[in-house]
Amino acid sequence: MKTTKTFPFIFAILSMTACKQDTGKETTMVVKADTLSTKIAIPLKKALKKEIDTLQKDLMQFVPANYSISNAVSGDLNLDGRNDQIIVIEKISKDSLDYPYSNDFKRSILILLRNDKNILQLVKRNDYAIYNKEDGGIMGDPFNGITINKGCFSIEHYGGSAWRWTQSTTFKYSKRDKEWYLHKDESHFFHAADTHDSQTKIKTTKDFGVIKFEEYNIEMAEAAAE
Repeated sequence: MKTTKTFPFIFAILSMTACKQDTGKETTMVVKADTLSTKIAIPLKKALKKEIDTLQKDLMQFVPANYSISNAVSGDLNLDGRNDQIIVIEKISKDSLDYPYSNDFKRSILILLRNDKNILQLVKRNDYAIYNKEDGGIMGDPFNGITINKGCFSIEHYGGSAWRWTQSTTFKYSKRDKEWYLHKDESHFFHAADTHDSQTKIKTTKDFGVIKFEEYNIEMAEAAAE
């Protein structure tokens, strides 16, 4: 379940009763909903753009030269009520023949927490938690994004050909240790022509033990499961 931040757009009909005129009759002024929504939407769009620009500037300070942000999601990662960030960065390719098969183009996940001054700080990084872009078979790039929910975040993958697969790898925050640990790894397999022909595998700490986020390697985890 993706966590997103939304902004309220208010649509209403405003009725205002003016002072009595000389005729003794009351005059009522009605503002149409479309007119009001336009007046409200314009400053909100400007405010939204300003916030996006500020956030982009805040995030780019963590991106090395020759890298770009390919994915970003916000949410409370350490249960302190603040809106933290996870970004995925990848190297910018100058030679399309090298990309994405070279190990130089592995994608990295960065965990950024907000301190009590609302300033983002880099606290964790993992270079081996996302499959390469060619690992999805005919479905292409298997990376399907990251979701955040109440101190947990999940890395989502989807790929295959006739047989399709999904994988959701979840990490959970420990307030005691101030660490994110591998919490659950759930895989689902099904045939594209018959979705009823499917199977689900769920692994927990009973299967893989205690693994910190920064120590997790998706290829090692896959090999251990075979």
